[in-house]
Amino acid sequence: MVREAAIQAVILGARTANLRIGGRYICAADADEDVMAATLAGAGLDLSDSGQCEVVASLVVPATMPSILNVIALLREIAAPKGYRLQAVETVGVTDEAPTVLASEIGYIP
Repeated sequence: MVREAAIQAVILGARTANLRIGGRYICAADADEDVMAATLAGAGLDLSDSGQCEVVASLVVPATMPSILNVIALLREIAAPKGYRLQAVETVGVTDEAPTVLASEIGYIP
């Protein structure tokens, strides 16, 4: 579920021309976290957090609606063939506050 209002708010509040957008990935039942992290890093994503079969991988994109929607699609595309769950897409380090969820599984509560 893409949260377009949240994306617009992030774009309007951006202090720079670029934003770091990250995906919160959860391993499949039989997946190895190290393999998942290597797959995400191999796709050009920066890893910022991992543990207990959860990895946060991100990249910097222009602060525009098309760019953010494209990165959401890319993060989903990377996850699908490997059986990883893309639990949420969120801003990473944009403010000192909690990340803003831009897209998520239905029912996701940060």
